[in-house]
Amino acid sequence: MGIIESSAGGLGLEASAIVTKVGSAVSGFAIGDRVIAFKSGCFSTKMHISSMLCAKIPDGLSDADAATLPTVYSTVIHSLMNLGNLQSGQTVLIHSACGGVGLAAIQLCRALGAVVSFLIE
Repeated sequence: MGIIESSAGGLGLEASAIVTKVGSAVSGFAIGDRVIAFKSGCFSTKMHISSMLCAKIPDGLSDADAATLPTVYSTVIHSLMNLGNLQSGQTVLIHSACGGVGLAAIQLCRALGAVVSFLIE
């Protein structure tokens, strides 16, 4: 659709996977671990990826649900924390709280102690 520019190419930006190999310099991951990954070209049956772009999937979270997390949470973390410098006690207006980014924003704001305000039309 041309919405997201990517120089790396390939479809997909996020995935859930099972680790099948681990590099000698990698710690914290083992063969068989369920992970979420954030990389261009994730719509694939196999991929090589830096451990810095992976996180273990908590027990109780399905692979399908886990695969939807990296993009929405990285969007919220970057916009509210990195760019907006969100602090405890500040108020955040969330215009669309029903989608993935809106729900992630609510959770992050509550975890940081920020006040969430909603726009209802």
